[in-house]
Amino acid sequence: MPSVVAATPTLEVVRQLWPWISCPETYLESEQKGARVLPPQPSMMAHEQALGNAWLKVDLATLIPYQRSSGEASASVTAEIESAINVLILKRISIPRPAEVRDYLLRYPDMIDLLPYVCGIASERLGPDTQLSLEAYRGPEIRDEYLTLYVRQRDYDQSILDSIEEVSAECEGELAGRSGWILITTDFRAPSKKQ
Repeated sequence: MPSVVAATPTLEVVRQLWPWISCPETYLESEQKGARVLPPQPSMMAHEQALGNAWLKVDLATLIPYQRSSGEASASVTAEIESAINVLILKRISIPRPAEVRDYLLRYPDMIDLLPYVCGIASERLGPDTQLSLEAYRGPEIRDEYLTLYVRQRDYDQSILDSIEEVSAECEGELAGRSGWILITTDFRAPSKKQ
């Protein structure tokens, strides 16, 4: 839980610290009523330090685990990401580290609408006995990042790689011109028990 130490900030302080707040007056009204509504931006401490104003102390690890790194994530983009992730969950797509997938989608927002489409095609073509796991990959040595949709089955047969290739080819046209990428592959692991 974040620890908050403060006097009520002024409108000028709120505007300087969090210029992305669309209605700072509403924020101040909630502050004056005693509600501790903190803007969910991990960059707020940097703003505080830059301004030399130490009215707020927050443990950043307790804030929302995903935000665009520049602090410019709009509510509509975040809502689109949550909607896409909810669709994937309904399609029984496993997302072991959802914060990493959210972070990727915040950096590559043109991938949001494509994600349910690609996962849906993979799910339909590969069958109900296949578990799909969506994970974000970041290269350790070079700046390379993309989403990976892992295909997992209890019993693998010779045709699995051909099936994956067919799904990839079907989705490739939709991926052209996008800022990000989704790799469809298998790691030949058994499906996780939790789905």
